[in-house]
Amino acid sequence: MNREEIRIRLILEMISKSPDKVTEDLVVKFSRRAEQIAGWIEKTKPKTQVKKEIVVAQIPSKDEFLRVAGGLCQQGKLDFNSLTFEIEAKYDSWVEAGWKDGNNKKILNWKTKLKAVLPHFKGIRHKEPEINQVVRQDIKRF
Repeated sequence: MNREEIRIRLILEMISKSPDKVTEDLVVKFSRRAEQIAGWIEKTKPKTQVKKEIVVAQIPSKDEFLRVAGGLCQQGKLDFNSLTFEIEAKYDSWVEAGWKDGNNKKILNWKTKLKAVLPHFKGIRHKEPEINQVVRQDIKRF
């Protein structure tokens, strides 16, 4: 219903309630008020939602995923070799979930998502003995 239809409907409603009291001056006043009411109704009615296009995410091959991850590791100065296992595991988990992340949201831009998760990977760390660490066999018994 548009603004003019609402205005006419309100005026007709006023005339039907008390037809003997209708004067030209009253119709003009009511017409202005009806215009204000119609404007208010138009502003407050819910907006129609535009249908969004469904974006289908393209799942990359594992090789492409690892190649891009390697480039991102170089940019972020991360050791790709120590992160390879976790990167492959992340790819597999996203594929198993239907290309959705841990929050069950569809992954639309996987490169951005991968760039966001890479810094959180811990990687394989080789425990190096500390300089001040004493090895038990080096302790002489008295």
